[in-house]
Amino acid sequence: GPHAIEALQQNPYLLCGEPLQLKFDVVDGIARKLEVGEESTLRISAGILYAMRRNAGNGGHTCLPRKKLLESTAHYLLLDTIEDGLQQLLDRGELCARTFGGTEYIYLPDMLSAEEDIAARLGQLSTFPTEPPVTLESDIQALERAQGFDYAPLQKEAIRMALSNRVMVLTGGPGTGKTTTVNAILGLYEGARSRVALCAPTGRAAKRLSELTHHAASTIHRLLEVDYSTGSVRFIHNEKNLLKYDVIILDEMS
Repeated sequence: GPHAIEALQQNPYLLCGEPLQLKFDVVDGIARKLEVGEESTLRISAGILYAMRRNAGNGGHTCLPRKKLLESTAHYLLLDTIEDGLQQLLDRGELCARTFGGTEYIYLPDMLSAEEDIAARLGQLSTFPTEPPVTLESDIQALERAQGFDYAPLQKEAIRMALSNRVMVLTGGPGTGKTTTVNAILGLYEGARSRVALCAPTGRAAKRLSELTHHAASTIHRLLEVDYSTGSVRFIHNEKNLLKYDVIILDEMS
């Protein structure tokens, strides 16, 4: 609005925040022309927030260890220390801190909220009682004979866990056998006549999942069916209108 120029003259680093998110180096050059000092609180705060957003967007990190954040950002800003700037952001609630295993981690508030919400929902799902199939071990052996190879111990553990719990999270780097494990889980559930849905966050990931499993897969949004009729985005399927599936395999969650 009419106060934009005044606001930017007072704090040019607004340009690298929401919603513009210009590159910090570009905004830093503008700030130098406006004679904002290198040790300015505005510059330090903006540099720390920029580092957090960049790590979330490029590296997928929901948080960073305090020590690593301070060292890497101070190096980036060419300063000896930025401890006071970080503490001011924490005091104002623009960043949050949580300690795990003796290490303090720094979060953007929305990332912390998302992580805690997801963890709480997974925890809630895991409390629902269930019984593993009586024939689970013999079913795994039959699957191994049909495939012509034995599953690795961790793969078998993942298969058992998936067939014995309401929710299971499977992680592992490339080439560790996740797809083979997912195919086994899918085969056992379909063998038990369960209705299985496969989905992924993006169309590309869904297509890849379909190719690897030879089973139809969709995006999460298409599976839940987005409704735009109310003027805001909402899902047709939710906790009150459940999907007509017994099992949902969601790939590439990271």
